[in-house]
Amino acid sequence: MFTQTSLLYNIEFNILLCELRAIMAKTALWIPSGVQSTNIEYFRRYINAKNGLDLKTYHELHAWSTHPSTLAQFWSDALEFLKIASPSQSRFASSFKVGRLKSR
Repeated sequence: MFTQTSLLYNIEFNILLCELRAIMAKTALWIPSGVQSTNIEYFRRYINAKNGLDLKTYHELHAWSTHPSTLAQFWSDALEFLKIASPSQSRFASSFKVGRLKSR
């Protein structure tokens, strides 16, 4: 016979087990209905057009954005895309040098 406490533990265990199975199966919790209209897709197309690139996937965009030779360009483009600052106004973007800020 289950006590109220043991029943609650059993329910909590089953919930955790279901969550663990979902994680282990790598089941997506959410998939956008229109991938082409997501902000990351707009940004990927913007980067391609601005830099003459042909990045086809998020993973290619990520690799380009984290490469030491394109890191400063990524930040400059990201700030411009987000309308935070133009590249000429951005000391942050222009001060990037291989993954760290230059000392002033």
